[in-house]
Amino acid sequence: MKSQDPATGLSVFNPFGLAAVLAAIGLILVVLRSPSYLVYDELAYLPGARFLVEGHGLRELILFSPFIPTGPLHSVIHALAFPLTGLEAPRVRFVNCFLLFMSWLAISKTLMMVGMQQAYLRAATIIAVPMIWVTTGMALTEIPAMTFASFAAVATAWAASLPTRQWKIWVGFGLAGICLALATLGRQLYLPAVIGFLLISVFDRRLRWPALMASIVTCALVLPLFLTWGGLVPPRTSQVAGGLSAAHGFLAVCYLGIVILILAPAYFFERWRWSIAAGIIGGLVGLAAGNLGLDIAAGISGHLSPQLANVFQRIASGAFVGAASAFTVASLVNMWARRDDSFFMLNMLMMGGLTLTAAAVAHQFSSRYVLTAFPFAIFAVQPYFRPTLFAAARLLLGAVLGYFLLNNYLSRPQESAPQEKAAMEIYVPSRSEHSAPKSVRPPAQMDFPTRDLVRDCAIVQNRSNCV
Repeated sequence: MKSQDPATGLSVFNPFGLAAVLAAIGLILVVLRSPSYLVYDELAYLPGARFLVEGHGLRELILFSPFIPTGPLHSVIHALAFPLTGLEAPRVRFVNCFLLFMSWLAISKTLMMVGMQQAYLRAATIIAVPMIWVTTGMALTEIPAMTFASFAAVATAWAASLPTRQWKIWVGFGLAGICLALATLGRQLYLPAVIGFLLISVFDRRLRWPALMASIVTCALVLPLFLTWGGLVPPRTSQVAGGLSAAHGFLAVCYLGIVILILAPAYFFERWRWSIAAGIIGGLVGLAAGNLGLDIAAGISGHLSPQLANVFQRIASGAFVGAASAFTVASLVNMWARRDDSFFMLNMLMMGGLTLTAAAVAHQFSSRYVLTAFPFAIFAVQPYFRPTLFAAARLLLGAVLGYFLLNNYLSRPQESAPQEKAAMEIYVPSRSEHSAPKSVRPPAQMDFPTRDLVRDCAIVQNRSNCV
């Protein structure tokens, strides 16, 4: 016997809800049992929080950071959480677990405000995204930014649901603008999302001026940082902002196509013959092309013999290119079929545009960059999603894939400190040295935690993987 709230979708027994709870518990257990040392890009980003905790100011972090190519949001959040985490693993990783929970709540409330039934269950699809496990299970930068993007979405939905001529509409859009600015200060790739406010102002006369105000608020809050840097990234990490890579944008679409297939296969069924034809053609092209530099495929094929690895790479390339082709065709078909649904159209445009921002990171590609499309991708697939038993199986499939991806990082051995000479190549000035230094001080003369900081930064630079 069920007792279910039709708005939230919560019930005594629901297969999809149970699958989501099991996946969440599994993620928490993985983090709880994760290594007691920092791994992967935690080495690059957490020294920023330590920099603040040890008494240095935010201005110094922004001006002189040699290790953070993103904004200061991640550092500030972890500095605030320092009394609970001590910036020590694995406790520091639970910050992102909490932020993912807050994202789920915000996505749920947004869906409720636009009239979706079973909102809490629908929002739980977020844990079926494999890359979510990677960024939540480690103290990386994507989850804090996505959380504030989710807050911006719920504030916008709340403001749009209010009657005309209420001052609360202006408050809602003002909060949305602030939250989107904070998301951008976490990952600069969220900056194009400000176009969403402009689209609302164009197509909804009732919300025109509040939406314009929100876009101005976002730009006004992030512009000083970019002017200080002289660009979208700090000058000491300017190598990550050079040029565009169409291949990286295409890879992001490949990954998003796979994720949407897990979340809502019905997304591809509006004109299923067209989607299948596009998928087959794309798959054949991918098989012929072979290795596309897919990091998931590379992580798996690294454990295979050279011959099997080559075969696996071709199969993986075919599957990803096929998914991207089918996804592109299905998206165009769905947008035409639902062209009068303003909420759907807005989120489709946001999802597509933010996915392609991966092309702006030309120096490397990571599947984590696809998360910039969230939470908007969750909103976009809702017309094609039902929290059924089949959806529960797909959620568990995505969770299992996410576990293996996360475990691939957490199982790496602890990285040792580099030689003193390598550490000397990184320099962070003290408070009294706000002009560009002409030489590097010996490590013995460095203040605060600078010696630890330069050690961690040098480790990351030796790995040539700072983002």
